[in-house]
Amino acid sequence: MPEKQVEPKSMDSLPPEVLSLIFSLLPPDTQATSRSVCKLWLSLLISPLSLSSPPWFLAMAPHDCRHHCYARNPRLKKWHSLSLLPSLPANFCHPVSGVGGLLLCRNASSNSLSLSICEPFFGGSRILPPLLSPRRAPALAACVTQHGLQVSLSVP
Repeated sequence: MPEKQVEPKSMDSLPPEVLSLIFSLLPPDTQATSRSVCKLWLSLLISPLSLSSPPWFLAMAPHDCRHHCYARNPRLKKWHSLSLLPSLPANFCHPVSGVGGLLLCRNASSNSLSLSICEPFFGGSRILPPLLSPRRAPALAACVTQHGLQVSLSVP
């Protein structure tokens, strides 16, 4: 009896709920890469189902924070060591927040607030523009929307 051939299908032909579930199981570095494929994948990656997957835990040693961080995958119960040396600019080693797979860091050697966004899995970073007027401790909020990362500062 001849075997029945299965026609290959595109991932886009899967129902959005199934795609969201698949994306929720991927590690953060793969999710970050997948966001740039197309608008559909981006919308699925920021959907409530994908965002409901357990977040990875990021740990940094205070005395050697510029060189390494450690990320824990809660699904696999496994730790990963990540080198931050190529991605963080000099002195930007104090983590402020993690959002959407990115790490928001401040300059530890500056009295005024100076921030950098770091992508620890791929090693990219960018220093954010300075505040128009120097502040020592403004309130800081960061969130990921379908339009990308948004960082807001509240100055009292």
